Amino acid sequence: MTASEQLAQFAAGSKALPKLCREYKKERATVHLKELVGGALSFYAAAAVAKTGGVHIFVAEDRDAAAYLLNDFYNLLDEKQVYFFPSSYKRSAAYGAVAPFYLLQIEFNEGNYRYVVTTGGSLIDRVAGERRTELERIVAEGWFHLGDYGRTEEFLDAYRRSGGEMGRNENYLLGYSLYRQARYDEARPCLQQVCGADDALTQNASYHLADCYLRGGDKQRAMQSFAMAANEAFDAAIAEDALFNYGKLQYELGGGLFNEAIHVLNRYIAQYPTSERAVQARELLIAAYYNSRNYEAAYTALKHYPSPDGNLRAALQKIAYFRGLEAYSRGDLDGAAQSLTESAAINVSPKYGALARFWLGEIAVARGD
Repeated sequence: MTASEQLAQFAAGSKALPKLCREYKKERATVHLKELVGGALSFYAAAAVAKTGGVHIFVAEDRDAAAYLLNDFYNLLDEKQVYFFPSSYKRSAAYGAVAPFYLLQIEFNEGNYRYVVTTGGSLIDRVAGERRTELERIVAEGWFHLGDYGRTEEFLDAYRRSGGEMGRNENYLLGYSLYRQARYDEARPCLQQVCGADDALTQNASYHLADCYLRGGDKQRAMQSFAMAANEAFDAAIAEDALFNYGKLQYELGGGLFNEAIHVLNRYIAQYPTSERAVQARELLIAAYYNSRNYEAAYTALKHYPSPDGNLRAALQKIAYFRGLEAYSRGDLDGAAQSLTESAAINVSPKYGALARFWLGEIAVARGD
């Protein structure tokens, strides 16, 4: 005899049960059951139903409590005679064998995932074949929505062993679950299977795939994945973060060629001018301009700062100096003098201050001053 059968037998033989049944028969009676813990209510209620017969309506505190009660009644009573409102009007007693599966699907579609994992988990042990495979898949996603990624992985593994097909959605559920468990190397191949279509699922998968690559030290692939995730047509927060990281990695991997980094960082600043990262993006942009020796563009970008800090003032001094040398080499002594005077006046770096004053002296000699 199972533990459940023993508890049911105990409730049926309890001294309190006859009194409970007598109270049931009184018109408009309200019965309060005290000192019942855990699943005891289910056993006493089932015993009362079996003893008194007739129609009984049980109103639970909420949907989750109702789901637990329903699952207990399925095990303690004739399942064909147990109904769940409001879903039970969709079935008849003739379909009692399949009704729990239809009900589970309805509850899943309505977002009642606690019911899904509780009831679905017990239903799995009672079926085989395609229905078992389908249940394992539904319960896996139920656990996913509840944030239990270990259980998600467990039921997806069972789903695969039962012959379930791992499509894009299934690979995403598994890949993201592994990612949330910090198993980045295992998550990568699953998330790779999701990417491709121009949709929100690809954006989300490629964004987390990029982080997996970063944690593994593969910045090149991380950059490519961030580029895929930077589509503002879907999740705006992911798109912004992905675009910033795309530009940052373009800069870090420039290898002396910064045109693409400049393009991406300019795009980020244009799309998200008020973002907290806009300042950092401008700093990277200035560095990219400087490293590409585009001093004019770097100078223009620096001048957009309303109140630059010490680092930016040092960068402005250096860039103004090289801008002045460029003008000098073109024979534009007035332009050169203006830039070199600005560089010397900033005076954050003694080195560039001294160099600027030296070339101002050369310009004075050339002018005959």
